[in-house]
Amino acid sequence: MFELRLTKALICIMISAYPLIAGFQNITDYNTNYLLVEHVMTMDSIFPDSTLKSRAINHPFIWKISYAMIILCEVLTGILLLLGGLKLLIHSKNPVEFKKSKKWIFIGTLLGLAVWYFGFIVIGGEWFASWQSQQWNGLNPAFRTSTFLFFTLILVSHSEQD
Repeated sequence: MFELRLTKALICIMISAYPLIAGFQNITDYNTNYLLVEHVMTMDSIFPDSTLKSRAINHPFIWKISYAMIILCEVLTGILLLLGGLKLLIHSKNPVEFKKSKKWIFIGTLLGLAVWYFGFIVIGGEWFASWQSQQWNGLNPAFRTSTFLFFTLILVSHSEQD
């Protein structure tokens, strides 16, 4: 069904905007979210009596590498989703090519989930216990982004057959 294929393509293009903007903002306003990474990894704002503080990483080099990887993956996620969305749009009248183009969305959503779900929720939220921090807690935005990525993955993976 052409309308459903067109809808999927446009949703993927719209979803690509978030990781592209996030990556761009992290490059142009580097320190804002770098501080988040630093504070989450040092665990300096979690509960004072937490026994999890032994997990803290207090090495600026590791913070910088981690942040660079986050930015790189955000930008790549956006590019893959945009490329995939455009390919879906171009092939929206050709079901066979449309189906082949979905691979870009699958790769893009997987990379995005690696950043926002695994990186921010699993590693940042649970391993570094950022859920305990009032100030340095990025779990809500990470949850929202992960949810949109999961929904996009589910939507695109379903068949367009009537």
